[in-house]
Amino acid sequence: MNTLAALVAAHPELREKFRLFFLNEFSGVSKLSFDKYFDDALSPARAEEQFQVLRRKVSGIAPATKLLEIGSGFGTFLLNARRTHGVSVTGIEADGAAYALCRELLYLCGEAEAAVIQGVGEQLPFPDDTFDIVYSSNVLEHVQNPEGCFREALRVLKPGGSLCFVVPNYGSWWDGHYGIVWIPHLPKPLARLYVRLLGRDPRYVDSLQLITLGQILAMSRRQRDVFELQDLGWDIWEYRLRTLDFSGWATLEHLKRLLRVARRMKLTAFCIVLGKALGWLTPVILVGRKKCTVAAA
Repeated sequence: MNTLAALVAAHPELREKFRLFFLNEFSGVSKLSFDKYFDDALSPARAEEQFQVLRRKVSGIAPATKLLEIGSGFGTFLLNARRTHGVSVTGIEADGAAYALCRELLYLCGEAEAAVIQGVGEQLPFPDDTFDIVYSSNVLEHVQNPEGCFREALRVLKPGGSLCFVVPNYGSWWDGHYGIVWIPHLPKPLARLYVRLLGRDPRYVDSLQLITLGQILAMSRRQRDVFELQDLGWDIWEYRLRTLDFSGWATLEHLKRLLRVARRMKLTAFCIVLGKALGWLTPVILVGRKKCTVAAA
């Protein structure tokens, strides 16, 4: 058990709140045990891996950097960025239960509870041009209006500021929520049927936006007057497929087992070539810059 999970576990009533959250959100969805979910969700090492991906893709992160995290969940990324790297991070979380747990965790760690607020990504309660970086990981597929959230992120970014959204691609072969092989580009009715046939609760599909790489690119193009697309994360995707050098957080250990089979069958290079041709990149690491001047209409 990691240090943060151990800290929470020392408070049985708080640990029970996490257990009830897990049962409410993921019962019938993932086959993860609660102990695995609990330890991974509160892992400082996982939060640090996320921060290092952000640092790799966005240069110039420093203590003076003002960073907004959309979808803070339990606050582990926010905590790590503030305590380990000294970055000024503000979080926003829509889910009431996750928001309450995040505040309790911040209090337990001696951090200001006001570092996170409750709200939705489509209506960010901040003035224009407030943040140097807007970051989000595995959140855009959960919002009601992904493009509205994207536009709001650009609005609150300072000119020249950077956006980094990590988003699963439902035009690829993996879904990390259910921890299953996915069929690319499934419409929701067929997606519900598919997960039901696998013995999983199909209701969770209704909470997801089945975003694809093509939709992300189209969304970026529609904001090209204010947004300069810089990266999609193909380098990280290819590296992970070639080396299997990624952690087995949550359901990712299942994915690693499948990729090991592909490697033994000497299919890795073929999968990479085909994946590039067919847009199997996942997750998409959407990185770009808010333009300093807006093009004339």
